[in-house]
Amino acid sequence: MLEILVKSNEKVAENQRYGETPSPCLPAPLLESPHNLPQSIEIVRQQLNIPKYKEYDLVDEHLTGLLATYTDGIFTENVEFVTLDDGSNVPIINVFNASDQFAIGPRLELLHKYHGIGTALLWLLRMSPISIMTPDYIDSYYMDVSMMLGRTGDKDKKKRRSGLLPDWAHGYDRFKEVPKGLPYTLSKLIEDCLRHVDKSEFIDSEEVGAWPIATCSWYGFEPMVNRTLTRFACSQEYDANYRLDFLNGCPDMGQASDPTWAVLDDMIIYNQDKPHNTCMPPCHEATEVEDMLFSFGPFAKLLNYLSHDRLNH
Repeated sequence: MLEILVKSNEKVAENQRYGETPSPCLPAPLLESPHNLPQSIEIVRQQLNIPKYKEYDLVDEHLTGLLATYTDGIFTENVEFVTLDDGSNVPIINVFNASDQFAIGPRLELLHKYHGIGTALLWLLRMSPISIMTPDYIDSYYMDVSMMLGRTGDKDKKKRRSGLLPDWAHGYDRFKEVPKGLPYTLSKLIEDCLRHVDKSEFIDSEEVGAWPIATCSWYGFEPMVNRTLTRFACSQEYDANYRLDFLNGCPDMGQASDPTWAVLDDMIIYNQDKPHNTCMPPCHEATEVEDMLFSFGPFAKLLNYLSHDRLNH
């Protein structure tokens, strides 16, 4: 509550203009301040008896530092502890609606052309202990959205592909060992990743939802806005015109072929009632998180190696 005290100015001398040139006539009310006009206001703040709660930092500096160290600074997000309804404290990396985007298509195409490993590299990225959303997953999600909107034909439903990616991007090849003849850096990254392929299934709950630490487009980040996705935007609760205007105002990158925005918009709707979101499976001990961050390091470096461009959020 505020108490306002108004102080009146002292009476000024007649025909005096506070150091300015004297007026040639008697001062009119508009030229001379009345002697009783308030000249200052004093505000007295009354302190309320609000109970004081203990303040503490939710961010774990040690784990946050490990994430940056193990990924060579590629990811510097905060690792923080949250309290769930059952009273347990669990660490999460919350990048809700703030995932960085990596464009990896051209380098994958090059590696697949000369070494035939593009499909296996996508599989390896999917095996990351901290979730990375790959282009084939985005494409499949986009087809699900198209089907719900009634925008796919029988042929599209059968193939479950949009045609935005090469056919091999939807394959199922896996690395059993490091192929021979690869560049040394890539060979070492694949070898390190294969040591940590132990994908834990993330099962979201009412309190914690899943959100990737990074998303992967193919050629670039220019949003695709076709008839299907225009219909998708118009079916949402937000202002479709505002959303579409924003998308159409994105920089021209020569390839308006990225449907990632629609996938993330739909995920936001799904996760909007969840108080927390994270990109890693639930852990209940700090040592589990340390091991997971260490295991994630090679995958982050592989993603960075494959990308030709990055968009930070």
